[in-house]
Amino acid sequence: AAGEMVKIRYSLIPYLYSEFLKAALHDEMMFRPLAFDFPEDKKILDCKDQFMYGPSLLICPVLNAGDRKREVYLPSGKRWIDFWTGENYEGGQTIVADAPIERIPVYVPAGSIIPMNVSLLMNPDSSAPVEVRVYQGADGRFELYEDDGETFDCERGEYSSIPFMWNEKKRTLTIRKRRGAYKGMSKEREFRVVLVSSEKGRGVEKNSPDKVVKYVGKKVDIKL
Repeated sequence: AAGEMVKIRYSLIPYLYSEFLKAALHDEMMFRPLAFDFPEDKKILDCKDQFMYGPSLLICPVLNAGDRKREVYLPSGKRWIDFWTGENYEGGQTIVADAPIERIPVYVPAGSIIPMNVSLLMNPDSSAPVEVRVYQGADGRFELYEDDGETFDCERGEYSSIPFMWNEKKRTLTIRKRRGAYKGMSKEREFRVVLVSSEKGRGVEKNSPDKVVKYVGKKVDIKL
């Protein structure tokens, strides 16, 4: 169980690092109550044991010893995808989620774009491939922030950001022009795009990509 959690932590480093760097640069909150993202949904006011981890991960901890299931409220106005199974749920309802010993319930709003490490090394080289998971069902965007991973030079503007945009109707992922740069930055990146479904893009499993993109810092549209 601990091994699976270590794997998921290292896999999610591109997403987590981006969000922490963005939070530091723009005074945003990484961990936040549901009201921060879903102010229109009054039911979340009673929901004190779930939280958002950045914009794309709804974390639902298991707080009672021995529990292997728990109730989860999915905020209204969005569809939600089970991070572990790829199963879809309509928002605005309470479901009973499986919570086996090796994982806690995690849900992703439709339209999310989550970059993940292919390598499980702590700090893979900046040229290492990145898996880009697209959670279908709505338009969405994500900005991949990166720096040298070692210094605080980001505070002086030494970082890059790569905007990703998913157009649900056109089935197109657009990677826009890279902004900024930092010392040691790789000029070319390999992005392995995976459309998440109940068959692919679940948990920490390895995936065959739907498209492989060689990105050199210029705008590119990927039809999926």
